[in-house]
Amino acid sequence: MRARKHRTLILALLLEFILCSVGSTVEQRRFHSQANGYSLTIPEGWKQAPEDVMDQTFGAAFMEDPRSTFEFEAIFAKEWVNNLLTYPTLIVQIIRYPKNQQLTKEESHFFVEAFTEAITGSDVDDTEDAITEGIDKYGVANFRGMVSAVAANRVSFDKQTMVLKYSVEFDVERVGTVKQLVVGHVGRYAVVQLMFQCLASDWSHFENESNLMFNSFRFDVGMRYEDVSSAPPGIFDGLGRAFAQGISLALIAGALAIIAGVFKLGGKLIRPKK
Repeated sequence: MRARKHRTLILALLLEFILCSVGSTVEQRRFHSQANGYSLTIPEGWKQAPEDVMDQTFGAAFMEDPRSTFEFEAIFAKEWVNNLLTYPTLIVQIIRYPKNQQLTKEESHFFVEAFTEAITGSDVDDTEDAITEGIDKYGVANFRGMVSAVAANRVSFDKQTMVLKYSVEFDVERVGTVKQLVVGHVGRYAVVQLMFQCLASDWSHFENESNLMFNSFRFDVGMRYEDVSSAPPGIFDGLGRAFAQGISLALIAGALAIIAGVFKLGGKLIRPKK
């Protein structure tokens, strides 16, 4: 009789565990981009920012443009106030290959190498100058002088998984030190960058949520990078390394400038509820 009670208790506990597990799974959801062929899991309590928040954050210059090399496709955050984002945030950035064509293995390594050189230059002043240029170019002059003490880590690139990673830290006036981790997935026709950022002092608190989003990323069938021995001619003809570096500088400068704006929030720091 006692053994039967024990078995009943064990079964009840097991059932409770299963139900709790299913419940927590339901709270998570998958975001799928049909246009760019990828998906990722969004944690409980996070939501996708609507278009008006995207407009307020990036402005028209950063929204989708068929002629543009890159676009910011989506923003995920816990909350926003008066169409202004609070931290932490995850920004999804699409970097299209030249002429929207697939790169060969050699060209993909060339692209990542040039990207690495542009982001992690030996001179920190060069990086800050690039940010200033990005601020001027993209019409967000209100943020001039807000960003300082920029430190970018060396880009790592896994040739097997075709994933690149790098992190950046910088100080934002009246806000504090902002930390950004970027994981870029090299796909068949574009690189999809997941850019997670929050205050450095809060990094450990949100690390599990950021890891969930990073680790859950998947390309759709047919959108993963496929090794090809050759590609249609003309992808890099007449462009060379300067082209790839130019794209990279614009990306990092524009991204940091915009992220600085995300954190300013009218000069008032708004913290999400923990």
